[in-house]
Amino acid sequence: MGCAGRQRRSGWPGTPERGACTGHTAKTFHTLGDHANAERHYATSARSRIDAKHQRITALTLAAQGSEQAAQGHVEAACDTWGRSLDLLGGVRSARAVDAVGGIRRRLGVFHRRGVTAAADLDERARSWQLAHT
Repeated sequence: MGCAGRQRRSGWPGTPERGACTGHTAKTFHTLGDHANAERHYATSARSRIDAKHQRITALTLAAQGSEQAAQGHVEAACDTWGRSLDLLGGVRSARAVDAVGGIRRRLGVFHRRGVTAAADLDERARSWQLAHT
């Protein structure tokens, strides 16, 4: 049963189950190299998990969404999305979060070297997060 069937069965579209389903769809589009559709599905997934119970997974989803935005050359949007991810990761202790922030910093390095101010500022925030969480 695909996402649509699960959504009908759950009774309403804003459920965490929808977030998981659209997250898997986003990963599929990422694997296919379709960054625009991956970004769209990651955004839908993040919006589906707005409660505190799903804070870590929402932050990781936003980190992935930012990567898809960066792959399309949408640097300012990526920095904004990654910033939202870091906001949610504030109190999170997780190996996946450490990996995600490391990935953010690697991607930011390219933009930082090009002189993108937003990337330099966000890289400093991500570095501070890493220092506090390792």
